[in-house]
Amino acid sequence: MLAVQRQRYTLAIIFLFVACVMYVKSIQRNTTSQAETPSSQSAAVATVSNTDSNTADTHDRPPFVTGSWTPAMVETQLRLLGGLAKTNAKSKAAGPMLEKHRVMQRNLRALKQCDDKQTVPWTHKELIDALKYFLHEVYPRRPLKANGGGMRMSHSFGLWFVVRWYQPAYVIENGVRHGHTTFLLRNASPNATIYSFDPGAATIPVYIDPTAHYFLDASVKTSDELHKVRSQLPPSAQPWRDFTDVNWSSLIPTEEDRRNRTIILFDDHQDQLLRVLAAKQRGFTKLFFDDNWIPLTGDCYSVKQVCDESGGLALRNPTWPRVVLRLGDFHKNDTVITLQEHLDNRELLLKLTKVYYECPGVLHSPGQLMWPGFPVGFREHEWKGAKNGIHEFGEPDAGDSAGGLTKVKFPPRELLDTWEMTYAVPPVVQNEQLYKELKLQSYHPGEFGYTGACYVELH
Repeated sequence: MLAVQRQRYTLAIIFLFVACVMYVKSIQRNTTSQAETPSSQSAAVATVSNTDSNTADTHDRPPFVTGSWTPAMVETQLRLLGGLAKTNAKSKAAGPMLEKHRVMQRNLRALKQCDDKQTVPWTHKELIDALKYFLHEVYPRRPLKANGGGMRMSHSFGLWFVVRWYQPAYVIENGVRHGHTTFLLRNASPNATIYSFDPGAATIPVYIDPTAHYFLDASVKTSDELHKVRSQLPPSAQPWRDFTDVNWSSLIPTEEDRRNRTIILFDDHQDQLLRVLAAKQRGFTKLFFDDNWIPLTGDCYSVKQVCDESGGLALRNPTWPRVVLRLGDFHKNDTVITLQEHLDNRELLLKLTKVYYECPGVLHSPGQLMWPGFPVGFREHEWKGAKNGIHEFGEPDAGDSAGGLTKVKFPPRELLDTWEMTYAVPPVVQNEQLYKELKLQSYHPGEFGYTGACYVELH
């Protein structure tokens, strides 16, 4: 009997010891969690913390210049943009996390892009210092305060920063519109020779650089206003011609200048891979692309889309046909290619590219963080010229022998958060202190809209 009692006492002591150890560990976990994640997180952000913390902390991706996403950063961006309530309300419309969504989530986490090309000579601190100067000295003097349909704050800062850093002797501007980017280019590189091209008959520059060389659409009879504005262009202005139709050896005579002392801005919504090849063939190596769309969005085959080894299929339902969308010229030249053709394009880009740097937004795009950033799909009228009748994001319609696709329910929040941390570059402003210091709350939220921009340097 005594032996049995001793055995019971021993077991009880062991049980109490194990319970104490587990209790201490639970306290440590709670303390760590409270330190990392604000207690004021909403249900939407809590979903990020609970389900995607491994994605943020252990996702095997080389860090961008501005660091890597964490759940706390997502929460901070949402809170700074005042979007938590909107996000919560709209999250209720999203469907549950199904197995097909988990497959997409795993595909996103394993996705290879062009991360190993991200090395640049500047630091995040230099970005912040430059942003302070930009917002104080440059952006308030922009000639068009509401540049609808053109660059806003984030794209503007990225272009201005890169050009200011390299101080090129020549800048080739493809896409003028109202002259906003011409203003940025002149401010960033005061002594550069600027060649500005735009085919749009409705291009009416608000800012005209007196020393720039303009190549604009020859038709000036569309309106009296158009004729009046264009009559103010420098005498050297010529009819528009495409970048590929210009004799660059006559405008920029030396190979050294074309290779090392020229930056080309492509803000023309053309197939960006074709633009890379054209620039390379003409001896140029430093390129800046606006509208560097994420896969399945936009109106051109962007550098970022080429970098995506899945060709956007990581964002598709697993049953989606193995084809890749290749867009171009404002949807005028849209088509689809095979996944292998896309992978061949990606391999070619990687061989040509020395640096691929995704310029971070000032803040993260409200559209991406709140709702429409996930590429649900394209409207049918945008795809009349596309092959195989591909119109929408979703599953193949069994009743459509032509391969048409039907729209599915909006993706669940958990999948959106994984997508966010996979495709979006962390912004320049990542905390509330800097947000207040820069007085970003005084700007319209539309200023932070961001479809992506990148600097590409070729071998």
